[in-house]
Amino acid sequence: MIAMTFRAAKQGFFDRAKVKNAVDAGTRRVLSRFGAFVRTRARTSIRKKKGTSPPGSPPHSHVGLLRKFILFAYDPQRKSVVIGPTLIRAESRRRLPACSNTAARRSAAPRPGRAGSATAPGRSWGRPSRPSRPDCPPCGRTRSTEETPMAVKLGLDAKLYRNTGTHGSPAWNEVTKVRDVTLSLEAGEADVTTRGNNGWRATVATLKDASVEFDMVWDTADDDFGAIRDAFLNRAAIEFAVMDGDIAAAGSQGLRATCMVTNFSRNESLEEAITVSVTVKPTFSTTAPTWHVVP
Repeated sequence: MIAMTFRAAKQGFFDRAKVKNAVDAGTRRVLSRFGAFVRTRARTSIRKKKGTSPPGSPPHSHVGLLRKFILFAYDPQRKSVVIGPTLIRAESRRRLPACSNTAARRSAAPRPGRAGSATAPGRSWGRPSRPSRPDCPPCGRTRSTEETPMAVKLGLDAKLYRNTGTHGSPAWNEVTKVRDVTLSLEAGEADVTTRGNNGWRATVATLKDASVEFDMVWDTADDDFGAIRDAFLNRAAIEFAVMDGDIAAAGSQGLRATCMVTNFSRNESLEEAITVSVTVKPTFSTTAPTWHVVP
């Protein structure tokens, strides 16, 4: 994986048709869950620090790209899953568009033999440059009117909530001691291929499956930590809302479900705070899981 580009790694994602045709649904589900779990543990083990990490310990992150580009994909040769960082340097070079305004590029560059100096305004090395406009200095290209800003949301703005009230009258308490949160949504598959499908395999989605994986700082004085720990020990149910923003803000959305805690594993790294890896999954309840969108 470490020698694979991001574009190549995408071909092995478990939702790709090529992978679905090569692996049966049960094996694909097991490999996908294992890859997601290992990726989450790898991402949470990386800390943003200066310098290099000691031998035998997780690497340090300097700009955040290492943690972001840890992926998992299907390995067709070994019929297994491979997890690790992808090669992004070559990809990033191809993503940078070349400026078509040669004169503007020359006018913005330092003159030969005079490091750090700039040319006179409006003049290039040998010919006048186009006037620069604030849309894209120094080339002066204007932004296309077809471009629209993306509705990007950051992971740090997402929220995990625990319901301390009832389903009909919820009292949402934000779980603030969490780190990375992974919401996995999958569906089973049924083969409905017929002779009349022109040689193509036909699939319909069946039962949906959800799991929420996150790390928490080991803080026995925290109410949320105590509630999740007790739910695991006593096999009790907790209702969670895994939202992409504040649950009171219009447009925020995410999974709302009554869950059981199926994993509560303590991590004791030598140079890090003690954490606990938690996995929760929807359980039997009078209220089925829903995709909650704040009106």
